[in-house]
Amino acid sequence: MWRDLWPLIEPAYRRSREKEDLLAGLAARRLQLWAIYQGGVPIAAVVTRLNRHLGSGDLDCRIWLVGGRDLTRWLGDFLAKLIPWARAEGCACLSGAGRKGWTRIARQLGCVPDGEEGGDTVWRHDL
Repeated sequence: MWRDLWPLIEPAYRRSREKEDLLAGLAARRLQLWAIYQGGVPIAAVVTRLNRHLGSGDLDCRIWLVGGRDLTRWLGDFLAKLIPWARAEGCACLSGAGRKGWTRIARQLGCVPDGEEGGDTVWRHDL
């Protein structure tokens, strides 16, 4: 499966300021890999990470890497699966960071701006 999904998320990984070893993070269960299929073919992949905030102690499901195509076709269904999973894991919110285009998409999904990281807008969706 990795052979099919890596080409989808590699561009996002290369742009990311974080350079955690993906395979090691997945094997250690620090990262979660989500695959989106259409007609049995992978068209997108998402990598998430559960983070505990130092100040509040709240658990956050961070959407770290997103790659592939047809985002508008699958994103709603993906979030309909991710949100209950994140709640079951004890998360208080979903978060992510990205360029202006991602912020526009995040707002359409009910997310709110929550600061800035390295020039990218951070957004948040309370669960």
